Amino acid sequence: SEDLFAFSESLFEQYEKTKHIRGVLDYDDLIEKTRTLLQEREDTAWVLFKLDGGIDHILIDEAQDTSPAQWSVIEAITEEFFAGLGAHEERHEDQPRTVFAVGDEKQSIYSFQGADPNSFGRMRSYFKEKIEAANSNFSDISLVLSFRSVEQVLSAVDQVFSVETARAALTRLEQPIQHEAHRIGVSGLVEIWPTKKPEPEEPGNPWDAPLDRPVAHSPRALLADQIADNINAWLEGPEPSHPGGPPLSPGDVLILVQRRNSFVDEMIRALKKKNIPVAGRDRMMLTEQMAVMDLIALGEFALLPEDDLILATVIKSPLIGLNEEDLFEIAYNRSQSLWQSLKSHAQREPYSHAYTFLANVLARVEIVRPFEFFSTALGVDAGSSVSGRERMIARLGYEAADPIDEFLNLALDYERLEVATLQGFINWIKHDASQIKREFDTDSGEVRIMTVHGAKGLEAPIVILPDTCSIPSQRNDPELIELDAAPTHEDGGPFLWRQNTNLQDHHTAAARERLSQQRRDEHHRLLYVAMTRAQDRLYIAGYETKRGRDDGCWYDLATETLSPMMAEHTIRNGDIRRLAGSDWDRVSDRPIGAGEDLVVEDSSSVTDIDLPVWAHIEAKEEHIIRPESPSQLVASEEEVYEPPISSPLLGQSDNRFKRGRLIHRLLEILPEHAVDDRARVAKAFLQEPMNELNDDEINNITSEVLTVLDHPEFAPLFGAGSLAEAAISGRLPGSDLEIRGQVDRLCVTDQKVLVIDYKTNRPPPKTPEKVAPVYYRQMAAYKVILGSLYPKHEVHCALLWTDGPTFMTLPETLLNAALAQISSL
Repeated sequence: SEDLFAFSESLFEQYEKTKHIRGVLDYDDLIEKTRTLLQEREDTAWVLFKLDGGIDHILIDEAQDTSPAQWSVIEAITEEFFAGLGAHEERHEDQPRTVFAVGDEKQSIYSFQGADPNSFGRMRSYFKEKIEAANSNFSDISLVLSFRSVEQVLSAVDQVFSVETARAALTRLEQPIQHEAHRIGVSGLVEIWPTKKPEPEEPGNPWDAPLDRPVAHSPRALLADQIADNINAWLEGPEPSHPGGPPLSPGDVLILVQRRNSFVDEMIRALKKKNIPVAGRDRMMLTEQMAVMDLIALGEFALLPEDDLILATVIKSPLIGLNEEDLFEIAYNRSQSLWQSLKSHAQREPYSHAYTFLANVLARVEIVRPFEFFSTALGVDAGSSVSGRERMIARLGYEAADPIDEFLNLALDYERLEVATLQGFINWIKHDASQIKREFDTDSGEVRIMTVHGAKGLEAPIVILPDTCSIPSQRNDPELIELDAAPTHEDGGPFLWRQNTNLQDHHTAAARERLSQQRRDEHHRLLYVAMTRAQDRLYIAGYETKRGRDDGCWYDLATETLSPMMAEHTIRNGDIRRLAGSDWDRVSDRPIGAGEDLVVEDSSSVTDIDLPVWAHIEAKEEHIIRPESPSQLVASEEEVYEPPISSPLLGQSDNRFKRGRLIHRLLEILPEHAVDDRARVAKAFLQEPMNELNDDEINNITSEVLTVLDHPEFAPLFGAGSLAEAAISGRLPGSDLEIRGQVDRLCVTDQKVLVIDYKTNRPPPKTPEKVAPVYYRQMAAYKVILGSLYPKHEVHCALLWTDGPTFMTLPETLLNAALAQISSL
């Protein structure tokens, strides 16, 4: 027992110090160590004896979420309660030893943490058998009286789970799901809204191309706007949560989702757009938030100003706000670091503000703590009337406010735990404090958006379920599947690897079906938890994908079971179904739903606006640029891209392309190595397993490449001043083609530019006239683009045939003819 208590004490002491860091407390490890101590060690009996002498009562709270490993610990501790003297011993004034287990198997939703509702039922039977065998009293008390929800909400819950498949998912007991309301006489409301469906996609508008974010018409965005409109109307009314109740406040609204996806961001955006207080995400990966990434970049610049990439990131961040053109002006063709270049431009705008801001950052990096460093950067700096925080929110949107606040909170936490250095904080937050779990206060006065798992144990007058059209995927199923057989190992089993459905046999098929059934059952229990969070009002909505709704989703279950007991209403949001108390005032004037058009009835009230002349001129048709690779400039599908290899004995067609890629790669990397090392490097590269070459192929390719590199005629091609795999792009005159490609080798001298393309065809053509037309078009495109880049140079094109090797300069007349062909493609 001393080992157990010492271990627990030290572990929880560590947990209290660092509980905001994900993954520090390994709870499974604690349970396993405790189970081993109580069941497997040689001195287990002595430990249990010592524990038995000091325990009179055991309370197991949230018993439905207790895992089998946790139950084994409880089972070991309570063993002596029902054996020998322990079963009849009276400790204090005729008070017998007791075991209380409080739980609701209908709310078992934490299978990912090991919770097993079947274990709940098994342990109920276990305790019943043990207690009755010891001639003690066993009481199985059902708690059906709800002190939270009104009659209409509870009736909806009972009706939804009257379907046998849904009922069986909630309980192993053969009895219907029934609730009784304690709040008798209080009227509630349950509504089902029409789902939002994807709108037909319209062809892209070229005028929208420069926009960072087009107007959102996705079903998620439309539903988020509709929910925000309704909440805004309830608050502006003001409207009570139930007839005769107090006016609603933002904190009375709880929005529950199945998972944290992009809908949560859309919902936060829609609420903040309406100036409705919202608590934001209950969990977030902090280092994945754009605002936090910008702040971390600012700290990294302060620690190392010579890091040009980090400085470029900071310069373009909302804290400074320079654009691509501004960055290019100070970055291009500079002979010093980016920071020094910015300093040299500091005498003129927009660079003066950027330099002053960053100079102040560097001045305080070594004298202030992390919190002060970042809070100062987010404040109002000299020469500006707008704070850094306002600039970030203006660029990134309202949803950036929560990550910024959490980032500053972590800076304060870090200063309490560690030596407060900026470098230590940056390293800590990037590696340890990535996920933030936020506990929402019910009295915070803000709309809460949470997962159903996170809302377990909470309640709210109004609950909205917008994420009801999907079901959990099997992608999260374990890789090892336990078969439906008698366990052959103490940890269960036997096990099989999860296979694709086309490879599985009847054993794995049955095991996967069992997993699917467990997943469906927990999905039903999750709906039960979600619905029973509502005190007065419950709203069921949803958004569909292009595939529609998933079979077995919450929305279909609620619609099929509740529609017969609901009345239909037509309001501005559309046709809804409603279950309401008799004294509930009919709401007939709801806000206009998202996506509906406003109609101006009196056009005379619209003021005429004098538009500039250009606004009346019809826009010219935009000239669409067609990006194309030079190697794809073929005249027809029948045109031969490469001549066939000379003989089937030289290899298969698939290997031909692999061989060409390997030769190109070696001609790129080997010139950078010393001549004596090239053979060794080439063979080491070719011997990589992914290349799948035998010794003869390795020797042949190595010999072919080295013959090219060792040829005295080709030495200048691979010498100083030459470039390998040079990327080029440009427009062809008189054409809508934009060529984007890579030149195998580019040699630029004071007067000439030589473009070289490697060709691995075997055998190569003997004269330029025999070269494939597509090669000429490719080289002609390179020649035109490089000619515009080097107008004072002569541009020559050549092919280097590696089989030989042979160097072939392409005639100007044939290149010009190929260029004329390109314009007609």
